[in-house]
Amino acid sequence: MMSTLTVKQPRSPKTAAPAGTKPLWHRSAPSAVRAEEGPALSATAWQAWQKHLKQRTLPKWQVSGSAGHGGPLGWALLASQATPETAAWFALLTEKPKSGEPAAAELAKRVESWLASACATPADEALGLQWVALAGALPELARWLPAELWWDVLQQALETAADAAGIDDQKQPLAAQLLAGELGWTLGCLFPELKPCRQAASEARRQLSHSIVELLDGEGLPAAHNLPNLRPLLACWTRCLARTQAKPQRCFDKPARVQYEWLVRNALRLTRCDGSQAFSTAVDEAAWHPNLLATALELGGDASDRAAAALTVPDKKRRVAKSQKSKSRRQLEPLTPEPATNSEWSAVAVLKPSWSASGHRLFVRYDGSQLQLELDGPAGVVFSGVWSAEVELDGKPLKCTDDWEVVCWTSDDDVDYLELEITLAGGVRIQRQILLAREDLVLLLADSVLGTRSGRLKYRGQLPLGKAIMATPAQETREVLLKGKKRAGQVLPLALPEWRVDPRHGQLVCESEQLVLEQTAEGQHLYCPLAIDLDRSRIRQEVTWRQLTVSEQLQIVARDVAVGFRLQCGAEQWLFYRSLAAPGNRSVLGENLIVDFLAARFESTGDVEALVEIETESH
Repeated sequence: MMSTLTVKQPRSPKTAAPAGTKPLWHRSAPSAVRAEEGPALSATAWQAWQKHLKQRTLPKWQVSGSAGHGGPLGWALLASQATPETAAWFALLTEKPKSGEPAAAELAKRVESWLASACATPADEALGLQWVALAGALPELARWLPAELWWDVLQQALETAADAAGIDDQKQPLAAQLLAGELGWTLGCLFPELKPCRQAASEARRQLSHSIVELLDGEGLPAAHNLPNLRPLLACWTRCLARTQAKPQRCFDKPARVQYEWLVRNALRLTRCDGSQAFSTAVDEAAWHPNLLATALELGGDASDRAAAALTVPDKKRRVAKSQKSKSRRQLEPLTPEPATNSEWSAVAVLKPSWSASGHRLFVRYDGSQLQLELDGPAGVVFSGVWSAEVELDGKPLKCTDDWEVVCWTSDDDVDYLELEITLAGGVRIQRQILLAREDLVLLLADSVLGTRSGRLKYRGQLPLGKAIMATPAQETREVLLKGKKRAGQVLPLALPEWRVDPRHGQLVCESEQLVLEQTAEGQHLYCPLAIDLDRSRIRQEVTWRQLTVSEQLQIVARDVAVGFRLQCGAEQWLFYRSLAAPGNRSVLGENLIVDFLAARFESTGDVEALVEIETESH
């Protein structure tokens, strides 16, 4: 019986060299097989190879972590990967055949059938995961498969990994990492005795290191369109690192290693209260796999990340060091990194007051002309989806002509504040403000419509409610109560009269599981704010708000020049001011302001303490 393995020459990024042959065995291989150096193995050498694979010692993770939803390959499955075919393939590779030739023959038949099918299947993430599972099972399969088939599988795996280098990792990031990265790396880690596998690992290391840097923003955040792949990519890269845990530098180069460490932290930032990932869809929603989190923290986290994980991930879904488990929340919080972040490259922002598992967090995705947001908290996902805005000028709809761009981002102990801008037809702009007051637990969502001429402006903004959220408008006033499994908050349309008997300016209504704000005005500019009180202890208390008079040089200014609002929830009060025209020295409630925007709280003394002040050069 003879078995052959063709060893391909390495490929350049642009052209493929003709196939050739190279010495097969590395000096680490047993002498019984090295004696037959060349592209073919005799039956005697195959038996020696089988014996070697059975007796050699590999790191425990490599032996136990082959396939199955409960193993490392099931750490972060997308719906496209968690198919019945993938599950059946995992089961086949995990279950050992019963003794006897018929069982071995049936296994060989199924592997051969899969191999033929895989060769005709376009590369995708499901195929990539199945290939990695097969590669991980090859040491065990040497006991059951005929020599020719085993070598055919290895040969095809090597060719698949080499061919996958041509996959565009921007269009198919996960498939590229699984096939061009993890597959080759797995073969090299499991079969260092074979020079082709070592060569595949070397190519895989370059591919993985390059892709991590290209797919992340420099501080560990993927592009917004890649958010669904965040945990699957983290799982792929974590498995690769874990295979060489003793010497992780062998897997990634230094820049890639740093990006991986940042990715671990950002994966924690983008975690909902229930442990699932922000913006994940119904079929992909899943809490952290405890082994993925524990392994990623071990390989890429530091003490601050472990402290953050101990606070933000539900107890049943984390496995952190005992030193972290024994610490109280008060002891852990000073150790944690900054919870909020924003990346213009990624077009992703996280507004997050703290790492508390039951705390509020607002996720924003602003790539393209549609902005998606997701507000999560103790009551579940409150808002999730596209925050849309429709603007009409003198009855004519104004369409978007550009994408969202960041105007301002600031984050400190008081607030997380993000301001974005988009251009509409005719030069009209929308400046969108998203402010989350950390201690006050007040969220401001506001659109400023900035026109180029006066006219009749009409605005309609829509916020999609979370699946489990019920919106209940008050009967006599305009606030709207949001409730899920707990009270989630109350929404206050600051620019509209508090009492429904006053029909001026617009309305706040619930339509088709969306919160809809409509406002109209005559003028050049229009400010459309919603304040959302997220403090559950205040929801049952009295709430009121007023539109304030703004003056400049002792003259009252029009509402399309500047606006001010006073909000009271229970015993706490806040002041909001927005300049819509060119900034000037204006006064509101006795406060002289030359800023573009102010959010402040009233102290018990009556003094105003600024939470955030924003100045811009011009509108």
